[in-house]
Amino acid sequence: MRITITNINFNYDNGYDNEYTGVTINYIATGFKFNPNESATLTRDQYEELKDDKDGLRKVIIENIIKSVASYVEELNEYKDSLQAE
Repeated sequence: MRITITNINFNYDNGYDNEYTGVTINYIATGFKFNPNESATLTRDQYEELKDDKDGLRKVIIENIIKSVASYVEELNEYKDSLQAE
């Protein structure tokens, strides 16, 4: 299993004349049964704390994936429960 960070985009929610407010990290995940195709968004403080810690950034990405998978499973169960039994 591997997560490769491919890009880090800086977000300027308060305009480009101000400090950046957070980042969006794009990545490629390989070797997982579930293949997420999302990006992870971090606050400025989170990024500043982890910007030199690639494994720390990967952990944040993994936490994001876990939340997505949990939400996906919840939606699947809701849909399954809405189906009429035959």
